Amino acid sequence: MYAAYDYDKMQEDELTFSIGTCLRVLEKGTNEQAWWLCEITTTTENCNDGNEILERGLVPRNYLSLYPSLSKRNANFKMFDLSQLPKIHDSKKDNMNVKEWQKSNSMIEKITEKMMTKQLLSKHYQLLFHKLILCKFSMRYCHI
Repeated sequence: MYAAYDYDKMQEDELTFSIGTCLRVLEKGTNEQAWWLCEITTTTENCNDGNEILERGLVPRNYLSLYPSLSKRNANFKMFDLSQLPKIHDSKKDNMNVKEWQKSNSMIEKITEKMMTKQLLSKHYQLLFHKLILCKFSMRYCHI
C-alpha cells in the first residue's frame, strides 16, 4: 500500500509518513476498523520488495492507497491519449446526421419550453414530445 496523503502522528503508537511512502499492512483488524497496523520498509520500485523494517505503528486506513500518487510518478510517465473517439455505428441508415440531430434537439427544447410555461398540455403536444424523445434516444430520424 502507499500513503495517499501526508500524516503526522498524534499518539505514540501511530506512524508519521509522507505522500507516496510504501506501507506494508500487517493487521486490518475486524469490522473495518479505522486504524490499521502497518510498517514502513526500505524499498526500491516495488512496494512489496522492502527488506528492512524502519518503523511499525497504526495508520488511518483512509490515508492509504493501492497505487502511488500521480504526483510521485516517473519523469518519463506518459498519459494515454485518445486521438479520435470510435464511432458507435458506421451505417448511415441507423445514424442521424449532425443537422438532423441539431434539429431534433432544437425541437425538443422548444417543446420543453412550452411544457414549462403551460400547466396543461393537449394530448397532441404530449404525444409529439414523447415521440421526439423516443426518436432521439433510438438514434434514428423520425418523420413527425
